[in-house]
Amino acid sequence: MTNSEIVARFMKKLMFEDAEENEHRYYFFIKGTPVVLQRARHVGRVVYTPAKSQRAKNYIRDSVLHEQHRQTGYRPPQHPHGGEVFLVLTFFFRRPKRGAKDKKYRIGSGDLSNFLKLIEDALQGIIYRDDRQIVSVETCQLYTDGTEGTAIGIIAYD
Repeated sequence: MTNSEIVARFMKKLMFEDAEENEHRYYFFIKGTPVVLQRARHVGRVVYTPAKSQRAKNYIRDSVLHEQHRQTGYRPPQHPHGGEVFLVLTFFFRRPKRGAKDKKYRIGSGDLSNFLKLIEDALQGIIYRDDRQIVSVETCQLYTDGTEGTAIGIIAYD
């Protein structure tokens, strides 16, 4: 089975099939330009996360909590899911004014894995206990003529 077939199967399951008993599905769209997770900084013996990364992580967490409350009418579970987690992420970026008019995929500043790490860290403690539970990830960067942001699809098991 190819990667695209796996993703298509996952998205079909996420959007249209009935959930299994111990399965939980989530879909969120976080508005705003996606931000990469910056490396921790060291000053002497002190280690800290750069403010831009911390603000972005808090924004994602707050957006997910708000959207989940809006969609379901309740807050996320007190205890995040403890089983396997499957993620599908799409990062949408505004198309530049020059060049890339006919391009679909974005190749630019920002390592895709660092965009992913920020989302993984932000969802930890809300959707799942630890990012070690993530068993599958499908992600891409696309240009859009619409709203910049991040689409997040999740299937989590207890």
